Amino acid sequence: MLLECVHSRKDVQCSVHHVRPNNTHTGVSPSAPQPAPVDCSRNYSQDLTYSDAASKKDAGINAYCLRALSLWGDVSQYLHGIRSGKKEDPWVPESAFHKVMADLFEFEARLDPRYFFRNVSFCDRSLAELERDREFWTPWLLMQFLSHAALAVLNHPLIHLMGFKTNIRPRLFLQHTVEQALYHTGWVVRLISSCQALGFVVHDPFIGQILVSMATIIWFFQFARDESVSKTAVENMNVLESHLSQLSMTWPHLLCALEQLRELQVIAENKKNDNPNDRAQVIFQPLKIWRILDPTIMCQIQSGSPMSVADQDDSQSSSDMIRVATTFVHPVVEDQDEPGQDFALETPSYNYPQEHQPGELSLEEFLGDFFDPSPSWNLL
Repeated sequence: MLLECVHSRKDVQCSVHHVRPNNTHTGVSPSAPQPAPVDCSRNYSQDLTYSDAASKKDAGINAYCLRALSLWGDVSQYLHGIRSGKKEDPWVPESAFHKVMADLFEFEARLDPRYFFRNVSFCDRSLAELERDREFWTPWLLMQFLSHAALAVLNHPLIHLMGFKTNIRPRLFLQHTVEQALYHTGWVVRLISSCQALGFVVHDPFIGQILVSMATIIWFFQFARDESVSKTAVENMNVLESHLSQLSMTWPHLLCALEQLRELQVIAENKKNDNPNDRAQVIFQPLKIWRILDPTIMCQIQSGSPMSVADQDDSQSSSDMIRVATTFVHPVVEDQDEPGQDFALETPSYNYPQEHQPGELSLEEFLGDFFDPSPSWNLL
Protein backbone atom coordinates (compact mmCIF):
# COMPACT_ATOMS: atom_id res chain seq x y z
CA MET A 1 0.00 0.00 0.00
CA LEU A 2 1.54 3.27 -1.13
CA LEU A 3 0.02 5.47 1.56
CA GLU A 4 -1.13 3.70 4.67
CA CYS A 5 -3.48 6.54 5.62
CA VAL A 6 -5.45 6.20 2.36
CA HIS A 7 -8.28 3.70 2.68
CA SER A 8 -10.06 3.80 -0.67
CA ARG A 9 -9.55 4.59 -4.32
CA LYS A 10 -11.78 7.63 -3.98
CA ASP A 11 -9.48 8.97 -1.23
CA VAL A 12 -6.54 8.69 -3.61
CA GLN A 13 -8.49 10.59 -6.25
CA CYS A 14 -9.25 13.31 -3.70
CA SER A 15 -5.57 13.78 -2.98
CA VAL A 16 -4.41 13.55 -6.57
CA HIS A 17 -6.97 15.98 -7.94
CA HIS A 18 -6.46 18.41 -5.07
CA VAL A 19 -10.02 18.18 -3.76
CA ARG A 20 -10.83 18.64 -0.11
CA PRO A 21 -11.76 15.23 1.34
CA ASN A 22 -15.47 14.73 1.86
CA ASN A 23 -16.16 12.77 4.99
CA THR A 24 -19.71 12.01 3.85
CA HIS A 25 -18.87 9.84 0.84
CA THR A 26 -18.94 6.07 1.20
CA GLY A 27 -15.88 3.87 1.43
CA VAL A 28 -13.86 6.10 3.74
CA SER A 29 -12.83 4.55 7.01
CA PRO A 30 -13.26 6.86 9.99
CA SER A 31 -10.11 8.32 11.46
CA ALA A 32 -8.49 6.41 14.28
CA PRO A 33 -9.03 8.11 17.63
CA GLN A 34 -6.15 10.07 19.08
CA PRO A 35 -4.27 8.08 21.74
CA ALA A 36 -4.76 9.16 25.33
CA PRO A 37 -2.36 11.89 26.51
CA VAL A 38 0.72 11.00 28.53
CA ASP A 39 2.79 12.89 31.04
CA CYS A 40 5.21 15.05 29.09
CA SER A 41 8.65 15.91 30.46
CA ARG A 42 9.16 18.67 27.91
CA ASN A 43 8.33 22.25 28.75
CA TYR A 44 6.54 23.96 25.85
CA SER A 45 5.12 27.45 25.73
CA GLN A 46 1.34 27.63 25.90
CA ASP A 47 -0.50 27.55 22.60
CA LEU A 48 -2.98 30.42 22.60
CA THR A 49 -5.07 28.77 19.84
CA TYR A 50 -5.68 25.55 21.76
CA SER A 51 -9.24 25.82 23.06
CA ASP A 52 -12.28 23.62 23.44
CA ALA A 53 -14.05 25.66 20.78
CA ALA A 54 -11.31 24.97 18.24
CA SER A 55 -11.21 21.28 19.12
CA LYS A 56 -14.92 20.88 18.30
CA LYS A 57 -14.05 21.53 14.63
CA ASP A 58 -11.86 18.44 14.45
CA ALA A 59 -12.24 16.70 11.07
CA GLY A 60 -10.20 13.64 12.00
CA ILE A 61 -6.56 12.87 11.27
CA ASN A 62 -7.34 11.16 7.95
CA ALA A 63 -9.04 14.28 6.59
CA TYR A 64 -6.11 16.48 7.59
CA CYS A 65 -3.64 14.02 6.08
CA LEU A 66 -5.52 13.95 2.78
CA ARG A 67 -5.60 17.74 2.68
CA ALA A 68 -1.85 17.80 3.27
CA LEU A 69 -1.45 15.38 0.35
CA SER A 70 -3.54 17.66 -1.82
CA LEU A 71 -1.31 20.62 -0.93
CA TRP A 72 1.80 18.58 -1.68
CA GLY A 73 0.31 17.99 -5.13
CA ASP A 74 -0.03 21.75 -5.55
CA VAL A 75 3.62 22.22 -4.57
CA SER A 76 4.69 19.53 -7.05
CA GLN A 77 2.69 21.22 -9.79
CA TYR A 78 4.33 24.54 -8.95
CA LEU A 79 7.79 22.95 -9.16
CA HIS A 80 6.98 21.42 -12.53
CA GLY A 81 5.90 24.84 -13.77
CA ILE A 82 9.20 26.40 -12.70
CA ARG A 83 11.10 23.56 -14.33
CA SER A 84 9.08 24.05 -17.53
CA GLY A 85 10.13 27.69 -17.72
CA LYS A 86 7.20 29.43 -15.99
CA LYS A 87 9.28 31.96 -14.13
CA GLU A 88 7.69 34.57 -11.90
CA ASP A 89 8.34 37.06 -9.14
CA PRO A 90 7.22 34.92 -6.19
CA TRP A 91 6.77 37.81 -3.74
CA VAL A 92 4.00 39.31 -5.91
CA PRO A 93 0.50 38.59 -4.49
CA GLU A 94 -0.70 37.29 -7.87
CA SER A 95 2.10 34.73 -8.12
CA ALA A 96 1.57 30.97 -8.00
CA PHE A 97 4.07 30.87 -5.14
CA HIS A 98 1.95 33.28 -3.10
CA LYS A 99 -1.22 31.27 -3.75
CA VAL A 100 0.31 27.96 -2.68
CA MET A 101 1.77 29.59 0.43
CA ALA A 102 -1.63 31.07 1.28
CA ASP A 103 -3.23 27.61 0.99
CA LEU A 104 -0.57 26.15 3.30
CA PHE A 105 -1.20 28.91 5.84
CA GLU A 106 -4.94 28.26 5.60
CA PHE A 107 -4.35 24.57 6.24
CA GLU A 108 -2.27 25.36 9.31
CA ALA A 109 -4.93 27.75 10.60
CA ARG A 110 -7.66 25.11 10.25
CA LEU A 111 -5.63 22.24 11.71
CA ASP A 112 -7.03 21.22 15.06
CA PRO A 113 -4.44 22.05 17.76
CA ARG A 114 -4.80 18.61 19.31
CA TYR A 115 -2.69 17.28 16.40
CA PHE A 116 0.21 19.68 16.96
CA PHE A 117 3.54 18.03 17.63
CA ARG A 118 3.69 19.46 21.13
CA ASN A 119 0.21 18.21 22.00
CA VAL A 120 0.46 14.54 20.96
CA SER A 121 3.58 13.66 23.03
CA PHE A 122 4.91 11.46 20.23
CA CYS A 123 8.45 11.30 21.62
CA ASP A 124 7.25 10.48 25.14
CA ARG A 125 5.47 7.28 24.15
CA SER A 126 6.82 3.76 24.21
CA LEU A 127 7.29 1.71 21.07
CA ALA A 128 4.53 -0.61 22.24
CA GLU A 129 2.11 2.32 22.45
CA LEU A 130 3.09 3.58 19.02
CA GLU A 131 2.68 0.16 17.41
CA ARG A 132 -0.66 -0.37 19.12
CA ASP A 133 -1.98 2.90 17.71
CA ARG A 134 -0.16 2.77 14.35
CA GLU A 135 -3.44 3.43 12.54
CA PHE A 136 -3.39 6.91 14.07
CA TRP A 137 0.35 7.59 14.00
CA THR A 138 0.82 6.66 10.33
CA PRO A 139 -1.39 9.44 8.91
CA TRP A 140 -0.28 11.83 11.66
CA LEU A 141 3.38 11.36 10.74
CA LEU A 142 2.69 11.68 7.03
CA MET A 143 0.78 14.91 7.67
CA GLN A 144 3.71 16.26 9.73
CA PHE A 145 6.25 15.34 7.06
CA LEU A 146 4.13 16.82 4.28
CA SER A 147 3.43 20.06 6.14
CA HIS A 148 7.10 20.82 6.75
CA ALA A 149 8.36 19.44 3.44
CA ALA A 150 5.94 21.53 1.39
CA LEU A 151 7.20 24.75 2.98
CA ALA A 152 10.82 23.63 2.65
CA VAL A 153 10.49 22.80 -1.05
CA LEU A 154 8.72 26.06 -1.83
CA ASN A 155 11.79 27.81 -0.41
CA HIS A 156 14.30 25.52 -2.15
CA PRO A 157 17.53 27.41 -3.00
CA LEU A 158 17.51 26.02 -6.54
CA ILE A 159 14.08 27.51 -7.24
CA HIS A 160 15.15 30.94 -6.08
CA LEU A 161 18.43 30.72 -7.95
CA MET A 162 16.73 29.94 -11.24
CA GLY A 163 13.03 30.77 -11.07
CA PHE A 164 12.88 34.59 -11.00
CA LYS A 165 11.19 36.46 -13.81
CA THR A 166 13.15 39.66 -13.26
CA ASN A 167 16.48 40.65 -11.76
CA ILE A 168 14.72 42.46 -8.92
CA ARG A 169 15.14 40.37 -5.79
CA PRO A 170 14.02 41.79 -2.44
CA ARG A 171 16.61 40.89 0.16
CA LEU A 172 14.11 40.35 2.94
CA PHE A 173 12.14 37.91 0.79
CA LEU A 174 15.28 35.98 -0.09
CA GLN A 175 16.41 35.92 3.51
CA HIS A 176 13.01 34.58 4.48
CA THR A 177 13.33 31.72 1.96
CA VAL A 178 16.55 30.54 3.59
CA GLU A 179 15.12 30.79 7.09
CA GLN A 180 12.15 28.70 6.01
CA ALA A 181 14.28 26.13 4.17
CA LEU A 182 16.57 25.69 7.17
CA TYR A 183 13.74 25.57 9.67
CA HIS A 184 11.52 23.07 7.89
CA THR A 185 14.29 20.73 6.69
CA GLY A 186 15.46 20.73 10.29
CA TRP A 187 12.00 19.64 11.39
CA VAL A 188 11.87 16.83 8.83
CA VAL A 189 15.22 15.51 10.05
CA ARG A 190 14.01 15.80 13.63
CA LEU A 191 10.87 13.80 12.83
CA ILE A 192 12.69 10.94 11.14
CA SER A 193 15.36 10.93 13.85
CA SER A 194 12.64 10.68 16.50
CA CYS A 195 11.14 7.68 14.70
CA GLN A 196 14.53 6.00 14.56
CA ALA A 197 15.27 6.73 18.22
CA LEU A 198 11.92 5.23 19.25
CA GLY A 199 12.35 2.22 16.96
CA PHE A 200 9.15 3.13 15.12
CA VAL A 201 9.79 1.90 11.58
CA VAL A 202 8.46 4.11 8.78
CA HIS A 203 7.54 2.00 5.75
CA ASP A 204 5.85 4.63 3.59
CA PRO A 205 7.71 5.20 0.27
CA PHE A 206 6.00 8.57 -0.02
CA ILE A 207 7.92 9.70 3.08
CA GLY A 208 11.03 8.33 1.39
CA GLN A 209 10.43 10.65 -1.56
CA ILE A 210 9.98 13.52 0.87
CA LEU A 211 13.30 12.71 2.54
CA VAL A 212 15.22 12.67 -0.72
CA SER A 213 13.66 16.01 -1.68
CA MET A 214 14.77 17.47 1.66
CA ALA A 215 18.27 16.14 1.03
CA THR A 216 18.55 18.24 -2.13
CA ILE A 217 17.93 21.34 0.00
CA ILE A 218 20.34 20.35 2.76
CA TRP A 219 22.94 19.61 0.09
CA PHE A 220 23.30 23.34 -0.57
CA PHE A 221 23.94 24.14 3.08
CA GLN A 222 26.99 21.87 3.22
CA PHE A 223 28.96 24.54 1.35
CA ALA A 224 28.44 27.23 3.97
CA ARG A 225 31.62 28.61 5.48
CA ASP A 226 29.85 28.77 8.81
CA GLU A 227 31.14 25.54 10.34
CA SER A 228 28.09 25.04 12.55
CA VAL A 229 25.77 25.18 9.55
CA SER A 230 27.89 23.03 7.23
CA LYS A 231 28.50 20.49 10.00
CA THR A 232 24.79 20.26 10.77
CA ALA A 233 24.03 19.87 7.07
CA VAL A 234 26.50 16.99 6.73
CA GLU A 235 25.03 15.29 9.80
CA ASN A 236 21.50 15.72 8.48
CA MET A 237 22.50 14.32 5.10
CA ASN A 238 23.87 11.23 6.85
CA VAL A 239 20.61 10.78 8.77
CA LEU A 240 18.53 11.00 5.60
CA GLU A 241 20.83 8.76 3.58
CA SER A 242 20.77 6.11 6.31
CA HIS A 243 16.99 5.97 6.37
CA LEU A 244 16.71 6.10 2.58
CA SER A 245 19.12 3.17 2.32
CA GLN A 246 16.76 1.12 4.49
CA LEU A 247 13.67 2.16 2.55
CA SER A 248 15.32 1.45 -0.81
CA MET A 249 15.64 -2.21 0.15
CA THR A 250 11.83 -2.41 0.07
CA TRP A 251 11.06 0.20 -2.57
CA PRO A 252 13.48 -0.06 -5.55
CA HIS A 253 12.43 3.25 -7.09
CA LEU A 254 13.92 5.00 -4.06
CA LEU A 255 17.26 3.35 -4.83
CA CYS A 256 17.38 5.29 -8.10
CA ALA A 257 16.77 8.58 -6.27
CA LEU A 258 19.34 7.63 -3.63
CA GLU A 259 21.96 6.99 -6.32
CA GLN A 260 21.30 10.43 -7.78
CA LEU A 261 21.66 11.94 -4.34
CA ARG A 262 24.96 10.15 -3.86
CA GLU A 263 26.19 11.59 -7.15
CA LEU A 264 25.53 15.04 -5.72
CA GLN A 265 27.34 14.08 -2.54
CA VAL A 266 30.42 13.18 -4.55
CA ILE A 267 30.55 16.82 -5.64
CA ALA A 268 30.39 17.97 -2.03
CA GLU A 269 33.03 15.48 -0.89
CA ASN A 270 35.39 16.31 -3.75
CA LYS A 271 35.02 20.00 -2.99
CA LYS A 272 35.87 19.39 0.65
CA ASN A 273 38.85 17.20 -0.22
CA ASP A 274 40.22 19.67 -2.77
CA ASN A 275 40.25 22.58 -0.36
CA PRO A 276 38.37 22.20 2.94
CA ASN A 277 38.68 25.92 3.66
CA ASP A 278 37.38 27.09 0.29
CA ARG A 279 33.72 26.48 -0.48
CA ALA A 280 33.50 29.57 -2.66
CA GLN A 281 32.66 27.96 -6.01
CA VAL A 282 30.58 24.86 -6.58
CA ILE A 283 29.90 23.39 -10.01
CA PHE A 284 26.88 21.16 -10.50
CA GLN A 285 24.17 20.28 -12.99
CA PRO A 286 20.70 21.48 -11.94
CA LEU A 287 19.18 18.55 -13.84
CA LYS A 288 20.56 16.20 -11.17
CA ILE A 289 18.40 17.96 -8.61
CA TRP A 290 15.40 18.44 -10.88
CA ARG A 291 15.30 14.70 -11.56
CA ILE A 292 14.61 14.23 -7.86
CA LEU A 293 12.26 17.17 -7.34
CA ASP A 294 10.20 16.73 -10.52
CA PRO A 295 9.46 13.01 -11.06
CA THR A 296 8.03 13.70 -14.53
CA ILE A 297 11.58 14.20 -15.76
CA MET A 298 12.62 10.73 -14.62
CA CYS A 299 9.45 9.26 -16.13
CA GLN A 300 10.41 10.78 -19.48
CA ILE A 301 13.91 9.34 -19.21
CA GLN A 302 12.70 5.85 -18.30
CA SER A 303 9.98 5.80 -20.98
CA GLY A 304 12.24 7.18 -23.70
CA SER A 305 9.95 10.17 -24.26
CA PRO A 306 11.48 13.34 -25.66
CA MET A 307 12.91 15.62 -23.00
CA SER A 308 11.62 19.14 -22.64
CA VAL A 309 13.44 22.03 -24.21
CA ALA A 310 14.54 23.12 -20.74
CA ASP A 311 16.16 19.74 -20.11
CA GLN A 312 17.86 19.65 -23.50
CA ASP A 313 19.30 23.10 -23.00
CA ASP A 314 20.60 22.50 -19.48
CA SER A 315 24.23 22.39 -20.55
CA GLN A 316 23.87 25.60 -22.53
CA SER A 317 21.53 27.82 -20.51
CA SER A 318 22.68 27.19 -16.95
CA SER A 319 26.37 28.13 -17.08
CA ASP A 320 25.90 31.55 -15.46
CA MET A 321 28.04 32.26 -12.44
CA ILE A 322 25.90 33.04 -9.43
CA ARG A 323 27.54 34.84 -6.54
CA VAL A 324 25.85 34.95 -3.17
CA ALA A 325 26.95 36.77 -0.04
CA THR A 326 25.40 35.57 3.16
CA THR A 327 25.96 33.67 6.41
CA PHE A 328 23.85 30.63 7.25
CA VAL A 329 22.11 30.49 10.59
CA HIS A 330 20.56 27.23 11.72
CA PRO A 331 17.24 27.79 13.52
CA VAL A 332 16.56 24.35 14.99
CA VAL A 333 17.66 24.21 18.63
CA GLU A 334 16.89 21.15 20.76
CA ASP A 335 17.18 22.90 24.13
CA GLN A 336 13.68 23.09 25.60
CA ASP A 337 14.47 24.10 29.15
CA GLU A 338 13.06 27.59 28.75
CA PRO A 339 9.36 27.95 27.91
CA GLY A 340 8.81 29.56 24.55
CA GLN A 341 12.35 28.81 23.39
CA ASP A 342 11.78 25.49 21.65
CA PHE A 343 13.34 26.79 18.45
CA ALA A 344 15.32 29.98 18.15
CA LEU A 345 16.61 32.13 15.31
CA GLU A 346 19.72 34.20 15.67
CA THR A 347 19.22 37.83 14.78
CA PRO A 348 20.94 38.29 11.40
CA SER A 349 23.13 41.23 10.46
CA TYR A 350 22.98 42.51 6.92
CA ASN A 351 25.82 42.01 4.45
CA TYR A 352 25.66 44.51 1.62
CA PRO A 353 26.31 43.21 -1.92
CA GLN A 354 29.60 43.76 -3.65
CA GLU A 355 30.06 44.77 -7.27
CA HIS A 356 29.63 41.87 -9.67
CA GLN A 357 31.45 41.28 -12.91
CA PRO A 358 29.84 41.60 -16.36
CA GLY A 359 28.36 38.32 -17.56
CA GLU A 360 27.62 37.11 -14.05
CA LEU A 361 24.15 36.65 -12.66
CA SER A 362 24.51 38.43 -9.37
CA LEU A 363 22.60 36.96 -6.45
CA GLU A 364 24.55 38.59 -3.68
CA GLU A 365 21.24 39.85 -2.40
CA PHE A 366 19.95 36.28 -2.55
CA LEU A 367 19.65 34.83 0.94
CA GLY A 368 20.73 38.22 2.22
CA ASP A 369 22.32 37.07 5.47
CA PHE A 370 22.90 33.37 5.15
CA PHE A 371 25.80 32.86 2.73
CA ASP A 372 29.38 34.01 3.11
CA PRO A 373 30.73 37.04 1.23
CA SER A 374 32.31 35.22 -1.69
CA PRO A 375 30.77 31.84 -2.62
CA SER A 376 29.52 31.42 -6.16
CA TRP A 377 27.55 28.71 -7.93
CA ASN A 378 28.36 27.64 -11.47
CA LEU A 379 25.36 25.86 -12.94
CA LEU A 380 26.23 23.49 -15.77
